[in-house]
Amino acid sequence: MEYLRFQKLVTPIIIQIIFWIAVVVVIISGIVAIAQGTVAQGIGLIILGPIVARVYAELLIVIFNIEREVRKISREPTAPPSDGRPSLPPSPTPSA
Repeated sequence: MEYLRFQKLVTPIIIQIIFWIAVVVVIISGIVAIAQGTVAQGIGLIILGPIVARVYAELLIVIFNIEREVRKISREPTAPPSDGRPSLPPSPTPSA
C-alpha cells in the first residue's frame, strides 16, 4: 500500500539495479576493447567505468535521501520558542 500512495519510493532500488548492469556492461566493453587491440582504452574502461557509474548512482540516491529527510522534518512538530526568537530545527545526530 505504501507504493500506491508514494510513501515508499522504488527508484533507489531501480538505480542500484541499473548501476550493477552498467558495471557489467562497462567491464565487458573494456574486455572487448582490449581484445580488439586498444589496450589503454580497455583498461581505462575497466578501471574508470565502474567509478563513474558509482558516482552517478550515488548522486541520484542522495537526491532521494534528501527527499526522505525532508519528509521526516516536515512530520516533526515544532514548538515556538518561549523567548520570541525564531526556532531552528534540531541538529542532526552523527551516525556511527
